[in-house]
Formats: sequence, C-alpha cells, structure tokens
Amino acid sequence: DGYIRGHGYDLEITSLTGENNIPHIIFGINIDDLEKDSANRPIQDVDEIVSKFGKPEYDSLRLSLIDLQLSIKYPKDTGVFCYRAIESMMQYFNKGNNTPEDRKQAWEQFNSNLNVSKEWIDFVKKFALDPRHGRPKSISGLERIEVMKHTWKIVDRFIIYLNKNESLDKNNFPELK
Repeated sequence: DGYIRGHGYDLEITSLTGENNIPHIIFGINIDDLEKDSANRPIQDVDEIVSKFGKPEYDSLRLSLIDLQLSIKYPKDTGVFCYRAIESMMQYFNKGNNTPEDRKQAWEQFNSNLNVSKEWIDFVKKFALDPRHGRPKSISGLERIEVMKHTWKIVDRFIIYLNKNESLDKNNFPELK
C-alpha cells in the first residue's frame, strides 16, 4: 500500500504470543555490543545533540544519525546506512563543487581531522557498495556488529570535532586503523 498510494508508515512487531499465550516472546530493541559502548559516547544527553540540528553546520551530523538509526532498523542494509553516515560526515569537509578532486580533498580532511584511516572506512565500505548498486550482499551478525562499531566510533569523533572545532589530538585520539 505504501508504494501504490504513496503512504509512509511502519509496522513494528515487538512480541509474539503463541497458542494459549505460550510461548510468549518479546523482541528486544537493543544491540548489546553498542549498548555496552554507550557510556563512552561523547554526549550523553540527546537534547544536547538535537538542539544543534537547526544550524546548517550540523546537517552532516543529523543525516549521519538518521542513517545510524536506519542501520539498526534494517539489518540487511546495515552496511549501506553505515557507509552513507560516513559519507555524510565527509561532506562536512567538502567545500568544493563535488568534483573528484573536491571529494578527494574532503576525504583527506575528514581522515586527518578525525584520525581515521582509509582502511577503517574501507571495512565499512565493502559491505555497502554491492547493495548500493542493486546487488544484494549478505552480512553475518558478527560482521554487522563490527560495521556498526566502526561507524559509531567515527560518529563519536565527529561529534567531538564539531564541539571543539579543531582537529583531534592524535595522543588522545590515536588513528583508527
């Protein structure tokens, strides 16, 4: 119906009840490995992040956070959404006309300001390219968690960068490799 009529809605199944209420299964919403890292997020108050969304310089962060949420919601497409989140952050550094040279310089700025290696990003990218181009690619549960952890660490650094408005110190933020 959403496709045919142009409606946008979600259906979320949170539990399953069998015959006579047995078995009753409640589906969780959390990803344990990400939740364990939550105490280390640079900002703990969601309002502190959301309050910045009206400013154009935070559009890259807003788009990245949307994609992180989608990566949780749609497991098979985790790689696509995580890599798109990374690309949104890279666009923050793209001050040009989006030519190949502009993009190359933006990636270099992104990598050097956040101390993130190309290899770290390429790990996520390898789970994104095929599905982004209409070629399904499977991703195991463990790979999915690693893709997400890679991306979350970059977003953490991007938030810190935005708050400081300066390159991250390599002593406190060693290069992610």
